[in-house]
Amino acid sequence: MILSQLRAVTAPERFGMTNSEMVRAETPPAKPRAWELGWLDKANLILTLRGTWIFDAHLDTEAMRRSLSRLLGLLPHLSGRMRNGSAVDLCNAGVPFQHIRRPDMTLGWACAHPEHASIFSAPLSHWRVKRGKEAPMSVTITHLGDGSVLGVRCSHACLDGQGFYGMVRLWSQLHRGEPFTPPILDQSLAPTPSDRPKAEVIRLAREAGWSKISPLVLLSVLPRYLLGRLHRRAPGIHFSKETIGRLRKEAAAAPADTDCHERHGADGLPSVNVALTAHLTRMCNRLFGLPDGTPCSQVTVLDGRERLPSVPAGFAGNAAFAVSTARYPSGAHLSDLAAQIERRLSVFTARPSPALLEQVSLGVDLMSHKVLMAPYDLGAMHRSRPTLTYVNNFTRLPIYDVDFGDLDRPARPVRVIPHDLPDPVLLWPAPPEVGGVEAYLTGVEALAAMKLPPDDPWWRELRIED
Repeated sequence: MILSQLRAVTAPERFGMTNSEMVRAETPPAKPRAWELGWLDKANLILTLRGTWIFDAHLDTEAMRRSLSRLLGLLPHLSGRMRNGSAVDLCNAGVPFQHIRRPDMTLGWACAHPEHASIFSAPLSHWRVKRGKEAPMSVTITHLGDGSVLGVRCSHACLDGQGFYGMVRLWSQLHRGEPFTPPILDQSLAPTPSDRPKAEVIRLAREAGWSKISPLVLLSVLPRYLLGRLHRRAPGIHFSKETIGRLRKEAAAAPADTDCHERHGADGLPSVNVALTAHLTRMCNRLFGLPDGTPCSQVTVLDGRERLPSVPAGFAGNAAFAVSTARYPSGAHLSDLAAQIERRLSVFTARPSPALLEQVSLGVDLMSHKVLMAPYDLGAMHRSRPTLTYVNNFTRLPIYDVDFGDLDRPARPVRVIPHDLPDPVLLWPAPPEVGGVEAYLTGVEALAAMKLPPDDPWWRELRIED
């Protein structure tokens, strides 16, 4: 049965593709101009964000086309065309909008096979997008036998994760006629290079723990990227609210030979993010059998909105940045690792955060001087036995906070399949009716984990089974 479905989904023309058109902004900019890409935008030119929302209702395609047109009036750079990877001409050339009928496929199959999510959206070529030959976003609505799938792909240069999922929520608000907050398209708010000399920037970056990206590291990563190994993802691990509660208590329990650490949560426990990050980081170390005492580090991706003084909450563009939040020996107690992550995060998550501003400023200055350095060791992240664990947390984003129904008949997603960016450790919200958090391992971590049998003790410890 599954094989027949796979054959069917690789041949959409069998069922016909309808309403394939370019949707343009209902109200384009009065004076077309260029939307300049910021330095953080340019750093993400080769990446594409993929979103996949699964509904147990048939979406109204025509109504969604109209609301998409209104959305593009608020985000005109998505309907424009890029110019040599430096700016987007707000020409309102349109976004490809496709409606596909696949009555042979079921809602259950789509939910059970997230590895095939790419069939529900039209691919983007970042090379063609960069040259202005292709729109920076595509939209596909697929009507299944008993439901619908909304597939959206967007150039990461135009939106980061917060902007992307916030954009789809904004679309749903426009669709239902609900109140909304307009996005802010002011690239002058994004960090820009300073006048610091190259030598000074390199010195400051080294003092801050940045690492040079060597050609050898890039050459070692490139084959894995081209072969798709960096995108291989293991099945998700679900952590219920009860399991997370036990983990938070364990992460707060300092061993007898250490001092208790101050906690920032109102209940005196580490946050869900800190507890899960510390747990998954330790388990990745154990997955590769790192001897106790091996120097390790942990990296967290942060949203700079409101933390960078000039970047407001509604900023449209890229404002995410990865920072090193722990340097520790493998085998460290969970509470020690959680405490270190918590202390570092409290510095970077302040509103505003001078520490995060300095890290982002260093990154922008290094890019402007064409110096390849990163705030973490890229080689340690991608070697066969990684000593760096990179975590990206999407649980606070409005991923499930969308409704494409009408006032009498809501249409909320029953499942949102995670994006396919190569984040080694991804935290993702579970469906609201299930609750809790899902965790996914990608790339080297996924390949190593999938070699273990399902009943291996490592899996039981990862899931925090009694």
